[in-house]
Amino acid sequence: MLSVLFVGDASMIQDDPEMIKLFGRYGMADMGHAGSAAHAAAMLRRRPFDLVVACSGGFALLERLSRAGSVPPVVILGDRCSFRQAAVAVRCGALDLLETPFSAAELEGVLSRAAARLSAAAPAPRREPEGLAHSIFRRMISGAESEDTFEALLLAELASAVRGGQPAETVSELCRNVRGLLTDHFPWVLMLAPFETVDCAGSDAPERLFAAAVCAYARTIRVFRLADMKPTVNSVCRYLVENMMQKPSLESVSRVFCINKVYLSRLFSMQTGLSFHAYHAMLKIEYARHILLNSTFRVREISDLLGYQSADYFTGLFKKSTGCTPTQWRRLHAAGEPEKPAP
Repeated sequence: MLSVLFVGDASMIQDDPEMIKLFGRYGMADMGHAGSAAHAAAMLRRRPFDLVVACSGGFALLERLSRAGSVPPVVILGDRCSFRQAAVAVRCGALDLLETPFSAAELEGVLSRAAARLSAAAPAPRREPEGLAHSIFRRMISGAESEDTFEALLLAELASAVRGGQPAETVSELCRNVRGLLTDHFPWVLMLAPFETVDCAGSDAPERLFAAAVCAYARTIRVFRLADMKPTVNSVCRYLVENMMQKPSLESVSRVFCINKVYLSRLFSMQTGLSFHAYHAMLKIEYARHILLNSTFRVREISDLLGYQSADYFTGLFKKSTGCTPTQWRRLHAAGEPEKPAP
């Protein structure tokens, strides 16, 4: 999958479903957005993108990147350019220029040429040994298998891994590695649902303890719908969790990430099956569970902290999601009782 960074006002593309489909047709589904050339240069220093589509500020961005000595493939969209601007584009290696207004067919031609060039320039894929921790991590976030199937496959893989070794040591190492992968990819999930280390000391069947813990955790994080989540939505989720007390809204988040709010909500729908507002509401409930479990705040105080209109309204939403009131949920978990599923 190719990643694309839009620069400037990309509403001409992001507000047009047919235009977005064209990018998907050429495997360009992971999209970021920068509001200016300076913002784009900063983003490119933090993370490489396969293609940059500059809807404004493209020539300034090319010159900036050229001075830095690193110019990714750049497509410039805009009004008729001057001779000097064209010379800058040629000198700095712009991939293509497309004058506005343009048709879907013209954009498809540009994307087709860009995809062909990127494919030709890509090195032959090198397959790294994945390891058991990566396999467990993939299965954990995909949710594609039933719990019984997941546990049976996991036990079979563990039996093979520990054969001839020390089971407890193998399981302890797996715990660390799986947690490390979660930290690398979804640190905000760990803030809401910590992955606890499995204590295998003295156990006759440490692999069964580990398998049970992994299956329980996979069931816990299924609510986050991580299987198809791409970096942009992942970054927005991290921002939401880290700034939950500031009561972020779709409008404020769109400004922070320089993304059209309609397009951002569409990304959430495509990658999680929920709108931005529905996903944010789910995160707030999960955050409330985290506070209930790790603080002595009263229900009314939690309701105020998270911006609910009243404690009664918060309690009703919480009960609808978990099957019990916040007070009941805290009592159940403080006593170590299993969680009751929502009806």
